Amino acid sequence: MEVVIILNLKEIEIFNIFISSDEVNINELAGKFYVTERSIRYNIEKINQVLELLNFNTIQKTKKGCLTLSKNQNLNKMLDFLKELEILLPYERMEILKLTLALDPNGLNINRLYKKLEVSRTTLKKDFDEVKRELFQSGLLVEQVKKGGLQISGEYEDIEKFRIKFLMKYLQLYLDNRPGKSFEKIILNMMKDIFRLNNPGLVKKFIKNVAKNLEIIISDEPFGIIASYMLIVILNNKSGKENLQEPAVTEERFLKETDEYRSIIKHISEIEMAEEIKFKNTQILKLADLVLGSNSFHIENDFYESWIEIDLLAKKLINNMNQKIEADISNDEILFRCLIHHLKPTIYRIKKGVRIVNPIFENMKIKKDDFYYYVKDAAKELEKMLGQEIPEDELFLLIIHFKASIERNRPKHVKKILLVCSLGYGTATLLAQNIRDTYEVEIMEILPYYALRESIKEYKGIDLIITTVDIKESKKPKNVPVVKINPIFTLDDIKILNEANLEQSNKTILLSEIIDVIEKETRILNRERLIDSLSVKLENKIINDIGKKKVEILEILKEENIYLNQEVKNWQEAIIFGGKVLESRGYISSSYIDDMLEMSNKYSEYIVISEGVAIPHSKNKRNVFKTGMMLLTLKNPVTFPAGQSVDTFFIFSIYKKQEHLNAISELIDLILKYDIRSYLKKESRKKNVIKFISNVES
Repeated sequence: MEVVIILNLKEIEIFNIFISSDEVNINELAGKFYVTERSIRYNIEKINQVLELLNFNTIQKTKKGCLTLSKNQNLNKMLDFLKELEILLPYERMEILKLTLALDPNGLNINRLYKKLEVSRTTLKKDFDEVKRELFQSGLLVEQVKKGGLQISGEYEDIEKFRIKFLMKYLQLYLDNRPGKSFEKIILNMMKDIFRLNNPGLVKKFIKNVAKNLEIIISDEPFGIIASYMLIVILNNKSGKENLQEPAVTEERFLKETDEYRSIIKHISEIEMAEEIKFKNTQILKLADLVLGSNSFHIENDFYESWIEIDLLAKKLINNMNQKIEADISNDEILFRCLIHHLKPTIYRIKKGVRIVNPIFENMKIKKDDFYYYVKDAAKELEKMLGQEIPEDELFLLIIHFKASIERNRPKHVKKILLVCSLGYGTATLLAQNIRDTYEVEIMEILPYYALRESIKEYKGIDLIITTVDIKESKKPKNVPVVKINPIFTLDDIKILNEANLEQSNKTILLSEIIDVIEKETRILNRERLIDSLSVKLENKIINDIGKKKVEILEILKEENIYLNQEVKNWQEAIIFGGKVLESRGYISSSYIDDMLEMSNKYSEYIVISEGVAIPHSKNKRNVFKTGMMLLTLKNPVTFPAGQSVDTFFIFSIYKKQEHLNAISELIDLILKYDIRSYLKKESRKKNVIKFISNVES
């Protein structure tokens, strides 16, 4: 009976290493593949079995721990033969499933695919179940489409992120058209069949032309994002899915004034003609935003590519401003989100020297009062990062954001009103309702003229009397103003009441105010579900100022990851210590520690965000497996490259951007607002630290 032994991809790669090396150290080989020596020896035994069957010399020991393969034989021919026998690994089959689910307009048909891949239906079904679990973790589901196979479903942005992230892995393979192993050939052929581009090279040419026109360098990652997005747009157009509901692009007017937008308009027609499609305005705006984002944050370095730093900058601006004013705006989620969206184009405009073209600024002289200088002083963090002064037009926009926040957060005095009306109950009630709808008032009572004198004695703190009849001077109460309006509410009456300094009613109410009332009156069993229900039911009547708490700080900072009063020699050792803690618990790989060290060395002035406190972190370069944080305090401070003395470290990893927002916001509050460092200096018990953070949050 003939025995067939098929080598997997790892074993073929090991065989290739022996072909190109005189001698191979088995310990180093195990390290290269992140496996044990025992596992490597098993792989070598399989390779030797194949070599023996084909009458080749086998791999032999040369000295302790080293192996070699005789070169006096046609090994390259042997390698080519083995590659023809290659089988797909589970990971590769799962990648093929993801490609089909994410991009194939016809969807996934399991029955067709398992025959094509020459595996059993049971095997492919098992792979498919694992893929569904991965997709679910990204907020995506798999569903049957009409007259087609299975496709991913979910929020538009989640689907787009998944498709772009997946495409980026195989983008160069597709654009260069140079497959290696059989798996790459399968992926390439599937992508060709899905996209059916007449000239794929035009995508790369387009991005290069735009970059050349703008005199910028678009690095690999932004290039991949832009190219992948373009391929998806072309695919949607060609497959008849161009009407998918893309969300509106924010800052449309701003983007249309950029060089990026103009350059894209100039060069996009070549692709449109070659592929017989038309990019929609929203898609061109999105491309402009992506090109802008590829270069906006390169202010002498790439530090501000990281979304975490933009969020930190927004939080610092809020905290700096909060120290200068009476109103408490530190927890204003609307302001926080507005600043995050506002800072990106602001940095771009200042860096490029672009002035805001707006008639309002031409006709309005900015009042340089105390508030102006409060904002200017609070924005020094932004000036420090840019290395230049913020223009007055940009400062004016920041002033608008902060004034709106103060208006939202200042205590509201609802004026108490007595309404004097001599007409019938129905007319009086209608008038009262009109007043309530127009102004923030509390109508204490609707009463006839004759009852005014007695009623005024019963109510304390009446701010205003509104009447439809003349009131004699002798009957007017002292120290309470009186205004007369018509029984049928008119525009003239609104003018009269405006002059009486009544605050006009806001047609919307903050969701946080509704939740506060409910919490005072009853126990909420499921806060998040209540917030979601109110948001849906009262969509046009509320402002949702409650950010969804995907991950709160105590969910990512576990008690086991707190290390107090430790001793280290320098800042590098502190980061390595914290990184090893996260690595040992499965949050990161060791390369993430190297990334943190590099980031902290180059940009320590940003990593050290407050006196004595550092927040080492880096971007997820496929070396973060889950979101986590560790807290490290030192007996003796260490000195960072820019000269800052630090004794408190919050070292964290962020797996997905959407998970970070609330946790980072709370972290910055702990550091800047609640001065957790001072507390930690006196604390030696982990449980008390958790308790302190919990009390602060609540």
